[in-house]
Amino acid sequence: MKEFGVRPSTPLRIGVLIAGCLWGCSCAQGDDWKSVIRHDGVNDPHDAGWQLSSQRIQTGSGDEKINGKTWTYWQLADRGGEDGLYEFPLSDQQVSGPWRITVVARLVDTNAVGTGFGVVLLDGQYYWRLNFNEDGVYYDSYSGQTTRFGAPMDTTDDYHRYELQLEPVASCDLGAADRVTLKVDGKVHARLVRRDFRRIRTARNIAFGSTNSIATGEVRYHLVEFATVAAGRKLSRSAAPDGARRSAAATTIPRSVARQVPGSPWHIGSSKQLFIDRRFVAEAERIKLTVNPPVKRRAAVLKSDKPWDAFRLIYFSLAKDGDVYKMWYQAFDDDQWGGGTSRMCYAVSQDGLRWEKPSLGLVEYNGSKENNILLDEPSKLSYVFIDPHGRPQQRYKMLTGIGTTRIRTSPDGIHWTLHPRVVWKPTWDTQKQAWWDTRIKKYVIQTRVQLERENELPFPFVKPIESDPPVVAPELHRPIRALGRLEVDDIMQPWPTQNVRTIMTADEHDPPGSDIYHPGGVYQYPYASDAYFMFPLTYQHFQPGEGHPHNDGVNDAQFSASRDGIHWMRYDRQPFIPRGLPGDPDHGDTFGTGFFVRQGNYLYQYYTGWPWTHGGFRLLSPAERQNRKNWGRQFVGVVVHRLDGFVSANAPQEGGYLITPPLVFKGHCLELNINVSALGGALVEIRNEAGKAIRGYTLADCDRILMNDVAHVVRWRGNPDVSRLAGQPVRLKIALRSAKLYAFQFVND
Repeated sequence: MKEFGVRPSTPLRIGVLIAGCLWGCSCAQGDDWKSVIRHDGVNDPHDAGWQLSSQRIQTGSGDEKINGKTWTYWQLADRGGEDGLYEFPLSDQQVSGPWRITVVARLVDTNAVGTGFGVVLLDGQYYWRLNFNEDGVYYDSYSGQTTRFGAPMDTTDDYHRYELQLEPVASCDLGAADRVTLKVDGKVHARLVRRDFRRIRTARNIAFGSTNSIATGEVRYHLVEFATVAAGRKLSRSAAPDGARRSAAATTIPRSVARQVPGSPWHIGSSKQLFIDRRFVAEAERIKLTVNPPVKRRAAVLKSDKPWDAFRLIYFSLAKDGDVYKMWYQAFDDDQWGGGTSRMCYAVSQDGLRWEKPSLGLVEYNGSKENNILLDEPSKLSYVFIDPHGRPQQRYKMLTGIGTTRIRTSPDGIHWTLHPRVVWKPTWDTQKQAWWDTRIKKYVIQTRVQLERENELPFPFVKPIESDPPVVAPELHRPIRALGRLEVDDIMQPWPTQNVRTIMTADEHDPPGSDIYHPGGVYQYPYASDAYFMFPLTYQHFQPGEGHPHNDGVNDAQFSASRDGIHWMRYDRQPFIPRGLPGDPDHGDTFGTGFFVRQGNYLYQYYTGWPWTHGGFRLLSPAERQNRKNWGRQFVGVVVHRLDGFVSANAPQEGGYLITPPLVFKGHCLELNINVSALGGALVEIRNEAGKAIRGYTLADCDRILMNDVAHVVRWRGNPDVSRLAGQPVRLKIALRSAKLYAFQFVND
């Protein structure tokens, strides 16, 4: 990094993590390793610089065996051989980023009867197992997903494509998929309805296994598909794309699923692009993605200040219709657990920050209709959104119900009609959410799913946080709360339960007794391309007894991001909207939402807080529960974000840089959302597709960036015009020192 006086390090290129030695098999050793690494039937010569090594997988508990079997992972590294640089195509289930394994397949008989094969995806992914028998397919996988395998059949050179599709019919339980369809080379090979396998959750989620596996004989690995950006061509050193030879540890930026034709540039047009993953980072040095929590605004925007919402207000929805912001919320007039009644109420605002509770004259309360009550009936879990494709009389839609879900519709958000058809039968006691996804042109419903797995390890609890270390009680079996998603073309018709996809669960990185309690709100970000944000409510259970109710624990809101609303990154798992200090109204839990209001360069996000833990109010004495000083403590508040500021690519004082993959843009100038410290700086260079700096757009030509701006126009010797480069593949090199880079965008004048 000459521009900041820093030398880049020389990286080692790490190739592939290959999981082998599955189910107690014996694997190739020594020179036989050469035959393990194959592509299109050609061996990569060991003496050309490739080195293949292996080591045992450690479970974290000191036990090298998982489900009684020893596991090994293989690592392929380029140690400098002149003919060793390869690139291979990207497969559908492969996370983006270079040099990751997709498939290790077993040599099987042509008809596949009596044998089986498996695949392991490391780095936080899961083990998938497929076995064949006379009566069908044994499988182990997540429901609702399609996994593609590559496998040789009766010869080592005859490769075929396997597609396994799981279709649960009657349950969202991951262990209860009802139908399995196997396709070979696009044709249906077998179907099965089967539920009698067991799945064991293992340490670190490295593997899932099936206890009734019928695999026999030695597993011989003959096909490995790699994942980078080109398509199966051998490259010389001089032809290597910029950044191809870099260390996997050169950056701490997470991966995401990238839907792109391998080897092609990103066609970004004039849309804004965020740095929430590695999509726009082909090479990086001393750059770290950092989550930027918002700042709490101390004043509540909505409080319990009416008799009908005196106890608590909770579960709210918000929408903007023209210039008016509208809010719907659930209100309790008395102790929620002592006979209090909930009602659906309504509020309005001109700016999203100052709210009024209008007198609607619809529902009588204590002899008067001078109130903002919409519906005088239990309204727990109701959720409202504006349907951009709904008929005028059905523009507003409300999901309502606990035991079952029905739809209400309204032309104005005030006068509602209940439709009798049940669209959803599963019973869960948190709010479902729905919206029209402009990217996929479908309705998306996000909900909690209960993962009570009969054959799973029992769900543990921990004692309250004063206990150190936590005391695990494995004999206590509890459902596991997780997050699910389904997509529908018509939200008014029954939603297909079999299409529910589990998108987030607590995992080995979370403490025992943890849940993902609720999505907290999903925000399809309207100001940039392919960006979704979610604020999952995490929940760590207390040990029941010892003064704690059965369902008690602590909650707070974390942050996650996605490119497609399905594959989510949880980053550092720190509180995004932290709980307050003792005496604060959000000391017990915080609940982030997907509702935002933009005011200039800032975004205001709504959240709600509660001074007690999840079950803490029920610990109060009867007298304390009826003391109105303890009522009305829940509120709706806001936290403040910088525009685009959820995640930034940060560089330290000694400097760093990132280089994008090839981009094709439209526009006349380049804008950055960037924050540079007083002792920092930033420079931008535009390169051609091969990585060579373009004359007039080098780092030396760039006017140094020293400001904090959401739309800073980059200039080279005073000239911002980049229009002559539009429509052709270019790369950006962005050098940073003591700076935070949030987004970039090519725009017209």
